Amino acid sequence: MSSREIKTIYKELVQNYAMAYPSDPLKILSMHIEAYVRHEWKAKEPAVLDLAWRKGIEIPKVKELIERGKTKREAILEASKNMRLKVSETEVEKWLKELQEEKPTRVEEAVKPIVVERVKTYEKPLEEGKAELFGLPATPPTALPEEGYPRRVTKYFIHGIAYSVIMAVLVFVWVFVSVLLVVVGSLIGLIIGFILLFIVLGGLNCFLTVTIWSISTKTAWTSLLGHGLALLIALIIAHIPAFLINLTVPSLATTIVLFIVYAFVDGFVAKNVAKVWKE
Repeated sequence: MSSREIKTIYKELVQNYAMAYPSDPLKILSMHIEAYVRHEWKAKEPAVLDLAWRKGIEIPKVKELIERGKTKREAILEASKNMRLKVSETEVEKWLKELQEEKPTRVEEAVKPIVVERVKTYEKPLEEGKAELFGLPATPPTALPEEGYPRRVTKYFIHGIAYSVIMAVLVFVWVFVSVLLVVVGSLIGLIIGFILLFIVLGGLNCFLTVTIWSISTKTAWTSLLGHGLALLIALIIAHIPAFLINLTVPSLATTIVLFIVYAFVDGFVAKNVAKVWKE
């Protein structure tokens, strides 16, 4: 399947949700996709295909693979290979506007997808404990399941530690590259060096966010630039108390305690900054 095909499927899914959940279709669709990513697929593209399939949207490639003997999961994974779903807000607004202009009969048909027969034919029994989220033809949850507090805090710590360690290594590389740029281009080189720094900051946080939290973020270079700049400012502000404490009580013990505490803080800040650029 091509990226254009999954965009068409996503368009149908958006319009389906606009009719099923008219109060806030995009928010609910986003929550459902994120739930599927977190609990089943670990990537947005197969999650979209799975959700579309469950909502009765025709996906010829998946149907063809299932008829060849593959399981639904295998079919979705194969169909979603090498594809990337990129949709702008302008496109989504256009789709919703198109839907409003369509005839009522089209709307009535779309809100009643026929999925029962498909489930009986292709769906295997689901793992115990996932029926509520993935059972068919039941509607997906309207809210994400709450993650346990200890697990969430642990993720903040891992995110913060990983970001600090990897960034410490990358800073040395950045300093070397920036010196070369300044030697070659003076002020322009310095500006380019800082732009590279912000892009690296944003890119690293995108990688950690999708790896640890299964949250996909925008990866265009302009998005990474803004992401990195915002993250740097947020971290500087968050570290002001630590700087003051180190001045007041300078010691190795203080440094170690602050490093551990700020691993949680940095993870919390990094995740919430990343959510601003969420896809």
